[in-house]
Amino acid sequence: MKRIASIFLMIFSFFGSQAQPSLKAIRDNFQFAKKVEIKECAGKNFRYEMAVRSENLDTLGGVHFFGAATDQYDNLINTRFVEIEKRTEQEWTILTIVGRLPENTVAVWFFTSVTTAGTYYFDDISLFLETRPGAWKQLGITNSSFEDRSPVLFAGYNIPDQKSRNPRTSLSEKIYKTGKYSLKITYTREKESGNVLTGE
Repeated sequence: MKRIASIFLMIFSFFGSQAQPSLKAIRDNFQFAKKVEIKECAGKNFRYEMAVRSENLDTLGGVHFFGAATDQYDNLINTRFVEIEKRTEQEWTILTIVGRLPENTVAVWFFTSVTTAGTYYFDDISLFLETRPGAWKQLGITNSSFEDRSPVLFAGYNIPDQKSRNPRTSLSEKIYKTGKYSLKITYTREKESGNVLTGE
């Protein structure tokens, strides 16, 4: 079992070290990740949006969301996108990562995790690129609303093995913003010697 604090300390220490961070190590410690190829766009501003909903608004602070650029070899470039804007649309909170693509960027990984017990729903993912000052173009995102379930569940997303089933990632047919499905994460608080733990 790994403590939440230890997980995030490890993840963020990768970006603070001089050595190249491990993409696999980061992916495996998040509930889901999305890779978006963005070629020949170095120096351009982008906006990556995701709709989030929780049964308890107080738990939205437990959603962790950031992006990281990679080069042509899928190695992480030492740039982490953590500036997030928020707005509300009815019962959903729209989280938007804003940033500028560094040189040699070929793709950007976007990572999402939860650290507070609760049930969360994610939907309607969008990516916008600033083609000229003040002009934004929406780029295509594979399975942006979690509707495509072929050839595998969560097509187009990286979902770590869920051996512990806590947190648990699944699809919801009851609550969604666009289409007929949303991605649902259920996290149940576990206690061991007074510490809150995640699954292995």
